[in-house]
Amino acid sequence: MDIFHSSSQAPSRNLRTAVLATYAAFIVVNVVSSAGWLGATNAEVSAKFAVPLTPAGWAFSIWGAIFLLEGYGAVLQAMGAGYDADGFKFAFVQQTPGGMWLAFVLILTAFMAMGRAMLQLYSVKDRFGPAPNLSLYAAFFLGTSINTAWLSVATAVQLIIALKMGVHDLEVPSVLAAAAVTCLGVWVLFREHDTAYGLTLVWALVAVYEQTQAPAVSKTALAAVIVLAVLSIASVLRRPGPPPQYETFPDHDAHEPLRPAAGDEP
Repeated sequence: MDIFHSSSQAPSRNLRTAVLATYAAFIVVNVVSSAGWLGATNAEVSAKFAVPLTPAGWAFSIWGAIFLLEGYGAVLQAMGAGYDADGFKFAFVQQTPGGMWLAFVLILTAFMAMGRAMLQLYSVKDRFGPAPNLSLYAAFFLGTSINTAWLSVATAVQLIIALKMGVHDLEVPSVLAAAAVTCLGVWVLFREHDTAYGLTLVWALVAVYEQTQAPAVSKTALAAVIVLAVLSIASVLRRPGPPPQYETFPDHDAHEPLRPAAGDEP
């Protein structure tokens, strides 16, 4: 299907206004940043981390042209005139099939980035033990875990939306996507005992179960909710492991290079 194939209706006035307002906010943030009110400016950061490929300062003036042209586009799309059913403007601003696949790639990228952060936090937990208090857990683990789990569902949903542009029967892909999200959640619960991750998936899949009209998807979501809920409860009830052990050194070793504890050598 042609990427510029238009859908059935023009974007609403509220959506067009929101795009324009978002662009205006984007410009405000850039102006404030360039003034140094948010810390070091882009020019200062670029000078601090100069590499052989860093362009001369004058080259960055091209951002003026970029912002001006993007601003013109934001204003033009906000104007109601010119949205003919077969016109370029109508097709360009629509959520085309190409746009849906691009949205899927962006959400998938966000999920992978959050997943990477989550794996790093799991690595910290494995090395130093669980967060010693609720404050640290809430500050570093909880939000990241909930966000990562939710993005796994959002990625699956966006994939089905993109497939909708060319696939008529979405029930089987939806079942497979729900199963993939569930399997990932089961792995996280088994390996990391991440209760927040599991409960976030339960939250999302209960909503899927309530909303869907597809019998197979409904059954899959219900089964997933049961499995994930049981594993989430089990992760709370599990007995904690032994506290991490730290090797102490005499004072005369204080300035020696760090070395692994006994038994940790490769």
